[in-house]
Amino acid sequence: MISDQKRSILLIGPEIAAVSGVSTHLRQIMQSSLGEQCDLSQFQIGSEGRAQSKLQKLRRLASDPFRLWGVLSDKRIDLVHINSSLDHKAYWRDIVFLFIAKLARVEIIFQLHGGQSPEEFSRGSGVLSRLMGRIFSLADYFVVLTSRELKNYARLISPGKLYQIPNCIDQTISKHLPSKSFSPGLIHFAYIGRLVSTKGIFEIADGLKLAKQAGLTGFELHVAGDGPDKNTWLSYVSDCGLASELVYHGSVSGDQKNGFWQKAEVLLLPSYSEGLPYSVLEALAFGVPVVATDVGGIPDAIEHGVHGLIIEPRNAEALASAISELAGNIEQLDTMSTACRSRAEEEYSISTLVNSFSPMYLGARK
Repeated sequence: MISDQKRSILLIGPEIAAVSGVSTHLRQIMQSSLGEQCDLSQFQIGSEGRAQSKLQKLRRLASDPFRLWGVLSDKRIDLVHINSSLDHKAYWRDIVFLFIAKLARVEIIFQLHGGQSPEEFSRGSGVLSRLMGRIFSLADYFVVLTSRELKNYARLISPGKLYQIPNCIDQTISKHLPSKSFSPGLIHFAYIGRLVSTKGIFEIADGLKLAKQAGLTGFELHVAGDGPDKNTWLSYVSDCGLASELVYHGSVSGDQKNGFWQKAEVLLLPSYSEGLPYSVLEALAFGVPVVATDVGGIPDAIEHGVHGLIIEPRNAEALASAISELAGNIEQLDTMSTACRSRAEEEYSISTLVNSFSPMYLGARK
């Protein structure tokens, strides 16, 4: 007799309502058809969505492994999906969860959402790198976002356990919008995300300043987000002579966020490091060409000259050149915008995400 009982999946990650890439990923899975095919629940970790003192954080970190063991002991869980990143804080916290799930004899997906490369993390030590690979290989499935990560981990993890599954986005709103209409009289550059220096926000100010000094006119910079460098950056933008061009929206979500993307015409994201940022995928879906750096999974999503322009990190001059090139070529923007929307529909839809995880969630790969 074949049981029709749903498989029970426990997703480990931050608060799903929090503003973060991993939270978005969890929310997409739980709201997708996977939630109908499986019994999904969440084990919340991390600081996102919580207001806790340092003492409360320490207590939570100390108690989380015991709470997880309790959940796995009390409930029938078939698979644990651990969502992590390769930085020291997340690594040491999440491999504990990996060991606990292994002891509980449940299937395990260990998914990395960016962070350092294995070589950077192990500081060039081959021994530590191989040890890390053996620990990660305790999982039944090891999932990365980008082709660069796939190549890096292919040296450490067997092909049968290693998978590349990129972030995807809900295109319910964007796919029904008309094509963008670019005008040579006014171009709207955009940035959305955390206001922190490693996102290249100071290079954005420098790049626009240089482009303006070289003759760029008729533009606005629309910015949405918040972060620790917000006040310093806003002051810096003013010092660069861009106060009259800046439109600061604060944090946006829902209809406000959709409206932001409908207004945006070129996304600027000169980050120092990335996984596969949702801002890039959202830009593609809304037909917004992208100027971004050659880091993480950005080259997987953006082909230089087709969906935007790829530049090197920490280079305001290169950013200024890219800004000037696109601002002066409306026909190129039109062509790129069409290519962006096609790219999103073909490669980064929620159905792609569901199809990629379904065999793992339903047990078809075991």
